[in-house]
Amino acid sequence: MKTIELRSAERRATWEKLIKRKDTPMTLNSRVCSEHFTVNDFELDYICQGIDGSQNKIARGKAKLQAHANPSIFPQYPIYYQPNTKKRNAPKCRVLPEIAITSDDPPEIPPSKNLEEEEETNNNVSNNSLWSCDKIHSLKIPIHWVVGNTIEVGSKVLYHIDPKTEQTKSITFSDQQPKLIIKFRGVKSRKIFKDVNTVEEAQSLLEEIDKIKLCTGTGSEINNFSTACEGMVSSKKGKICEDCLKLKERLRKIEERKLKLKQRKIEKQQKVKNKIQCLTRSKMNLIAKVKKYKRRIEHVIRQCQAKDESVLAEAISKLPAAQQEAVKACFSASKRKGPSGRRYTAEWVYECMLMRIKDKKLYNHIRKHEILVLPATSTINGYLKHYGGAYGFQPQVLDMRQKKHSWNA
Repeated sequence: MKTIELRSAERRATWEKLIKRKDTPMTLNSRVCSEHFTVNDFELDYICQGIDGSQNKIARGKAKLQAHANPSIFPQYPIYYQPNTKKRNAPKCRVLPEIAITSDDPPEIPPSKNLEEEEETNNNVSNNSLWSCDKIHSLKIPIHWVVGNTIEVGSKVLYHIDPKTEQTKSITFSDQQPKLIIKFRGVKSRKIFKDVNTVEEAQSLLEEIDKIKLCTGTGSEINNFSTACEGMVSSKKGKICEDCLKLKERLRKIEERKLKLKQRKIEKQQKVKNKIQCLTRSKMNLIAKVKKYKRRIEHVIRQCQAKDESVLAEAISKLPAAQQEAVKACFSASKRKGPSGRRYTAEWVYECMLMRIKDKKLYNHIRKHEILVLPATSTINGYLKHYGGAYGFQPQVLDMRQKKHSWNA
């Protein structure tokens, strides 16, 4: 047991009439059980034609429902609701007995004795059956056909409008050349039709053209018909001519290409949008982290500023003297917002001067990146102004020399 989808609107409308379910109208999601169809409604094999013209059948993995198939098996319905699936036998042809004609001449009616004049009636066509435009009203005009006049004298037109598609076809009869003009959808037909000489031929032509289907076009609003379209359909099953069918396929491929480009553009825009959102979130996270660390640093700075210098001196008492000076300089600099107004001890200025003398580039690098609190060159020169210079020996050197001489004596 399988179910069959109803994607076509025409098929849904047809099947809804056959399946009597007023409580549940058919929709796009409706399904019909396969048990309501006969075996002949399904295609069970693939038919492949060989090079020699032979046909081979290959079993399908899954049966396919034919396009014209309709549900016909309804056990729960009364008999008068079920469509008749029995096919009526074709009537038997009755064959008339053959009559042998010995002479090649057409049969003639023997003349009557009561007639004074003889006329040949068998070999000539009656004047009443000869075609002329005035006899157009004697034709059996089908439904939706209209008889009209034209601007030209001695011509009549038969006009037909399809009530569903509003497509037109017309037959123009004229006593002059050309005697016959046939148009489908306003386009003159290039198909060769027989000339009309009798009323029967005109009636036959009218019935033939009435059976011809008009081309419905591609269905596109921009380019509905091909330039090569003749307005008629040559095949019996189709509704579109070959030229319009090719144009419809080209338009379908163009629409698919446009749809793919549009989808790619939308996907690309979505990717860019997602990337922008990710970058925005990352940016906001980084900004939040920077603010967090700034607050933490400010908190640590306030804690350092609040502590007494005795606590700092006790903490760095075990460090060498040069390192103690560096730590004191860093903590004293943290109490000010900028480099201006800083005060340095003489020992720290002396150490900074020695570092600058040994490597000027290294000194500028440490000072620029604030690895240590180092004074500028002008600040060092300002501190050196307070120191006086003189020639000779320092008094401490002489005192030390005297002590050393007394020890040796």
